[in-house]
Amino acid sequence: MEPISTIQKKQVLTAASNYELLRKKGLEYIEELGSNIWTDYNLHDPGITILELLCYAITDLGYRSNINIIDLLTDPVSNLPQQDYSEQAFFTARDILTVNPWTTADFRKLLIDLEGVKNAWLKCKDCPCDGLQLFVKCAESKLQYQNGKGTQPIVIKGFYDVMIEFDNEEGTGDLNSGKVKYNFSFPVATGFSTAMIEMRLPSWQQLEDQAAMFKDFMHPDSEVIAVQLDKISGNKKDDANIPDADLARLLRKPVFANSILVEFRVNTEPPSEKHIFFTDTAFTIWFKSDEDRKQIKLSHIKQAIEDATASGIFGKYLSLIHRANLLMQQAKNTLHNHRNLCEDYCSIKAIAVQDIGICADIEVEPSADIEAILATVYYRIDQYFSPDIKFYSLQELMEKGVPVDEIFEGPALENGFIDNDQLAATNLKEFIYSSDIINLLMDIDIAGIKTIKSFTLTNFDTDGNLIASNEWYINVNYNQQPRLYLEASKILVYKNGLPFLPDKFELSDTLQVIKGQNTQPKFSVIENNLPVPNGKHFNLNEYYPIQYSLPLTYGVGYDGLPDTASLQRKAQAKQLKAYLLFYEQLLMNYLSQLTHVKDLFSLNTAIDKTYFSTLLNNEIIKGSGDLFNELTEANLQNMVESKPVFLDRRNRFLNQLLSRFAENFNDYALMLYSYSDNILVAQDKLINDKINFLKDFPFMSANRARAIHYKDTLKVCSNENIAGLQLRIKRLLGMDISEKVFVIEHLLLRPRTAWKYFELYEELDVDNKLFERRWRLKGGKQIYLSSSTRYYDQHLAVTEQKARLEIAAVMNFILDINHYQIKKEKKWFINLLDETGEVIAYRQQHFATQTLAEKARDGIIEFAKNNLLTDTLLPICTSGNCADTCGDEDPYSFRVTVVLSGETGIANSGIEFRRFAEQTIRTELPAHLAVKICWVSNKQLAMFETAYCNWLSELAKEEIDEDALHNLLELLLEIFIDLKNVYPDAKLHDCVDGDDSNRVFLDNTII
Repeated sequence: MEPISTIQKKQVLTAASNYELLRKKGLEYIEELGSNIWTDYNLHDPGITILELLCYAITDLGYRSNINIIDLLTDPVSNLPQQDYSEQAFFTARDILTVNPWTTADFRKLLIDLEGVKNAWLKCKDCPCDGLQLFVKCAESKLQYQNGKGTQPIVIKGFYDVMIEFDNEEGTGDLNSGKVKYNFSFPVATGFSTAMIEMRLPSWQQLEDQAAMFKDFMHPDSEVIAVQLDKISGNKKDDANIPDADLARLLRKPVFANSILVEFRVNTEPPSEKHIFFTDTAFTIWFKSDEDRKQIKLSHIKQAIEDATASGIFGKYLSLIHRANLLMQQAKNTLHNHRNLCEDYCSIKAIAVQDIGICADIEVEPSADIEAILATVYYRIDQYFSPDIKFYSLQELMEKGVPVDEIFEGPALENGFIDNDQLAATNLKEFIYSSDIINLLMDIDIAGIKTIKSFTLTNFDTDGNLIASNEWYINVNYNQQPRLYLEASKILVYKNGLPFLPDKFELSDTLQVIKGQNTQPKFSVIENNLPVPNGKHFNLNEYYPIQYSLPLTYGVGYDGLPDTASLQRKAQAKQLKAYLLFYEQLLMNYLSQLTHVKDLFSLNTAIDKTYFSTLLNNEIIKGSGDLFNELTEANLQNMVESKPVFLDRRNRFLNQLLSRFAENFNDYALMLYSYSDNILVAQDKLINDKINFLKDFPFMSANRARAIHYKDTLKVCSNENIAGLQLRIKRLLGMDISEKVFVIEHLLLRPRTAWKYFELYEELDVDNKLFERRWRLKGGKQIYLSSSTRYYDQHLAVTEQKARLEIAAVMNFILDINHYQIKKEKKWFINLLDETGEVIAYRQQHFATQTLAEKARDGIIEFAKNNLLTDTLLPICTSGNCADTCGDEDPYSFRVTVVLSGETGIANSGIEFRRFAEQTIRTELPAHLAVKICWVSNKQLAMFETAYCNWLSELAKEEIDEDALHNLLELLLEIFIDLKNVYPDAKLHDCVDGDDSNRVFLDNTII
């Protein structure tokens, strides 16, 4: 129903809009000022007539002044669908309330917001990243790679392990597990039937872990051209086809393709054809019925697997790999683009999945729709295992009563908002409990389920074999995401005690409908931002002179006096016109000021006035130009507002804008005035500094803790790739964007090259239940040393950590020839011993003579000298007792160095400003970071910039040249460690003139 518009009988008017009030007040002033000479206040009196016209004009001004501020700020012409008020420092909620991700939940939201990412997790790493174990020797105040007497280990902090769960590619396969589904037809007695092959190929992460081997296959322009299958066996390592007599029986569980040759083409210029082998690949075939299973032949299966088209198994698989490559590239770029200061990612991986099935008996109502109930059951269980994250629109959250500032907490997302409680509920599980699922099923709002008679959880290995079942719970593997194994799940439905099985096709179709109905909507950015209000532009500067409203007999109207009027009469009319021009000019200036309200708070640096005026001319009031003696717009403006007044008022308007964000430039302004010879120049610079600060405020506010994107190859050392703190320091200190300020994160200066030569691998998975890891030291194709121990655990991360701890031990002895054992047993071989004489590594290669073995040992030592333990470590300063170091033993974790020029600009004007700058930097730095500030010479700054940017350029590359990176880091650290402060000039006290304004400060100035 449209609202009813009414006119108030007794309107409440403002004083400026109340004609009667204005006229009354005007008469009161006349009586007070001129009652001795003016006693006729009747309507016919010309003075009263003029008063009434002025009162009417003021009511017009009052009306215009009461126009909504939205309308006052609206531009006359705009091609945009909405007004842009950013020039008045009005920023939208999305721009000003959101921040760069700060918590792990923030980073999860950012990743889930990517198209194709279902969920993501970040974990703070509390053990060495990449096995990089360093040791501090406090007695000597130094870091070293080797453990030894008097040393203590340190772990560089600030790293995250990131795990990403991809969305399932419906009907194709699973990007996290590498499972590919393929439907095919084969002949049976009644014609043809269909079955589905579920092949378990290496997951994307497994291919990534062996990137050198699969590099060409994973190329974005690769395509499958042929597939050849050798044999299909019932067990791994078998080299014989399954006998026809055993085929139907063995197909009840996973079987293996012992060797698959995949030929593919890389469509580069020129194209190249390559091939790759997949060995002992498990697959399961799901049939419509047992009868179909009995009639299939090996040749039918072989033909299906060898389908080399885009819709074949390997065509789909390659499509999945390409999709995963793109998603991971986007995820890595997103993470690095939002990385915080002194933080980094130790690993960014696709999470592994764990197949869990269910077996249950359910009693339903006789009238129940079996397929509808089971489809809902399967969907709910699937969501319990691996829930979808729902995006909410701004409108939905506001209708729930969520405050706007809480809605916009965290990062700015592209597809809506994510509820924090829902996100917390999707953390990785350690157990799956039957009771939780049963409660979930009994709460299903579809009528029909009466009781759940039995319920069992089943666990499957990576080949699809059933390895465990439990009525109560199932352990979820460490850092794995459980997934419902629908094909291996079975629910038997009872009606009145009689068992029923669903129609598979109808169940599948119903399940797809339910998934479609529950597809999470995503919302555009426009829908998820508070709309910018659209105003209506009014031509407020349009003016109708008050003298034009006087009776014609006054002779001051547009038509003036007739030509027959006497000179005296014309002179009197001009005299009245000149008198009235005083009021006309005031009114015109008021309208001009009102028209330019948007300029008063504008961030436009071209604004050069805060009082606005309009010079009356013949176009506005006929004949007015004849009354001015060479008065120009510039002269009038100088009369209205002088330069000092403008600078003062402009600064105060900008102060008002700054106060909206609880910011002020008071300390900086005082410092600027004290170092400036001309107060007007200082005020002018202050205006520009405030404007620059306000323009950059949304970026600086949201990204105060955000670091540079060091993997952006196109913007290395660019002002477009700048840390939020870096920009904020520049703006608060009045620096130009081009001035050099470097915020160096010590974490990025960490050693890297020593660990690339150690490779973790799985040599033999003895039981297909536990993860197994070994390590080997490789240089090119040469294996120098291998681990003497195999590490097993049900958690992959644990096995890898065990292996890396042994690598750290090996690093202590690898350069010491006394820790090598050369021994003969038929042939000569090499062992590496620890301090107890235990073998911790060995050379797999055996040698015919002792001389050859000794030469190989020397080769290991030489390789280690040249390639391991080579990156320079940052210096430290510790006491002899490591217990009293207070963190000084770790120069990498949460430490930054700010490097600035100490020779140019205001920084070299005096020690007070430098102290102010240092205090500002420390105040703005996140509280958990320690900072060192270096004011260096321009020569050192230029050397450092060159070395730093060259090193960053190599670090940014997708494929880093480790040797080049090492050399560049060495050069950078040599300059970085040698950075020295330079101080502003000072002079001793002059006893003659007593000028000691530039005093000498010990350790702060130079004479």
